[in-house]
Amino acid sequence: MTFTIIATVDSVCTTISRLNDQSAFLDNNFYKGLLGKCNDAQSAQARGQTNVVQNKLQDMRSQIQSPSGKGIRLSGANLMLGDIQYVLAHL
Repeated sequence: MTFTIIATVDSVCTTISRLNDQSAFLDNNFYKGLLGKCNDAQSAQARGQTNVVQNKLQDMRSQIQSPSGKGIRLSGANLMLGDIQYVLAHL
């Protein structure tokens, strides 16, 4: 059996909340920053502003990958990066 996982901007935001519930974030400000960017991306998508969505997702990716991105456990970071990359590739 093969499964295909499809990520969307909405599912990325849901994943952020789920990871927070699972204590994957080591820093509450890191969590809030990601969630804020994701909410901005959702709003931009609703307005049809694909460039803004891309920018917000790229900002999220940079936050996770930066040296200061130590505010999330590695497993959560890997999950988020995979989802963000999928969404960016399919906008």
